[in-house]
Amino acid sequence: MTAPTALEATGICKSFRAVRALDDVTLSLRYGEVTALLGDNGAGKSTLVKCIAGVYRPDAGSVFVNGRNRKRGGGRRAGSDRRRGPEPWASRPCTRRWR
Repeated sequence: MTAPTALEATGICKSFRAVRALDDVTLSLRYGEVTALLGDNGAGKSTLVKCIAGVYRPDAGSVFVNGRNRKRGGGRRAGSDRRRGPEPWASRPCTRRWR
């Protein structure tokens, strides 16, 4: 028996001006499996993860989490929730100095 799909990204495309970072990328992650995302520098690994997480808005494609389509969002502030607004920690600048 195959484990249910936890996350599925299909047809993800992302460009930055003239540079095509992702071109029709598909990724499927299942519960109970360990998956590695490998590639050369500049292959688009971080861009794919940021598109899935909603940091970047993909130019095309869909992301499904637990079978539900995650709307093409992106660009939201870290720690924000549309119902409650930004978390207090997300709106304060980091003032701690490391020595």
